[in-house]
Amino acid sequence: MPRQKQTLTVPRLEDRLTPTGSLFDALVAWYDAEGSAADRVGSHAGQLLHGAAFGTGWVGQAFQLDGIDDQIEIPNSPDLDRTDAASYEVWVNADRLPTATNNMSVAITAWVGGVLFGLGSIFVVLNNGFLLGAVFATTTRFGMSGDLFEFIGAHGPLELTLILVSAGHGLAMGHALLAPHDRSRQAAVGAAARRAMTGLVGILPWFLVLGVVEGFVSPSETVAPEVKVALGAALLASFLLVAFRPLARGDAS
Repeated sequence: MPRQKQTLTVPRLEDRLTPTGSLFDALVAWYDAEGSAADRVGSHAGQLLHGAAFGTGWVGQAFQLDGIDDQIEIPNSPDLDRTDAASYEVWVNADRLPTATNNMSVAITAWVGGVLFGLGSIFVVLNNGFLLGAVFATTTRFGMSGDLFEFIGAHGPLELTLILVSAGHGLAMGHALLAPHDRSRQAAVGAAARRAMTGLVGILPWFLVLGVVEGFVSPSETVAPEVKVALGAALLASFLLVAFRPLARGDAS
């Protein structure tokens, strides 16, 4: 018996995007990114800043951000100052994973900051600490701290350790600048820089491993939280075993 053709009727895009019915009654704001940052259900219109644009979305268009400074600014409003339970839904399509290179740049900046008598290294550590604290405070306020802990469990411990180690090497160079002791400042800084360079070269490959973990394991919903925490502990332990291994005779400079 010959196959019969079947026709599938798909609703128009405009019909699917029209906010009607009880599903939309409790919406505070809805941004469909169809050529503007207008709020489709309220009066909280946004403004695209620093090169933010529009790209192809899952349905229709979407906001396109570069992950650096592109942003959509929404004015303050009592409606958006949520103190009770709230749900947020967003579709994200990352066209690249800048995790490894971003963390490397932070570590290198902390390392190079030592040439400013260590002040640059201290600034990087404090700045990252404040940012991490702000993220934890925000997620705790909205009851999402458990999700954040689960996300960083696999890569966070080693990532923070590597940044601190990089800053430590930077501080060592800063200390040599400030207090060369019985050597000339040039000789003291040169010796400290050689040791710091050895340390930096030793930790950068670990960021490549963390980039894979943070890109694929940390956000995965199929990997149990216990497995993520165990992986994070194993990675940190592996690094510490390598970093603090006893020097073989002749390795010490």
